[in-house]
Amino acid sequence: EADVVLANLAVLKIKQRKFQEADRLLAAAGREASPHNQQIILYNRAVLATQQNEYKKVVTLLYMTKLVMQNPKAAVLLANAFHYLGREREAVAVLTDILPFCDATQRSSIEQLIRSLKKS
Repeated sequence: EADVVLANLAVLKIKQRKFQEADRLLAAAGREASPHNQQIILYNRAVLATQQNEYKKVVTLLYMTKLVMQNPKAAVLLANAFHYLGREREAVAVLTDILPFCDATQRSSIEQLIRSLKKS
């Protein structure tokens, strides 16, 4: 239950625009959480980092995690972070790796994203 309390406090900090405090609370919640909730918290930390344009942090949080292979949204977050860091090949690789695990709609969107990354 401590993880839920910490995550809820993080939401309040986000609403107050205290993003660093929110991230610290989410990190603490992740240490207390079940493996399933750890993945959710990790994703939320990556979203928060993306909103703050902290792309290196997104890479640090998501690179080489099973979350990226299980969650196309996490893979897209990671690929976008690579893109903003000028690491196009890695962005394309992440998206290509996730394609077999996507449904038809996700696959179409990700293929389009791959094409646009290859053009840049």
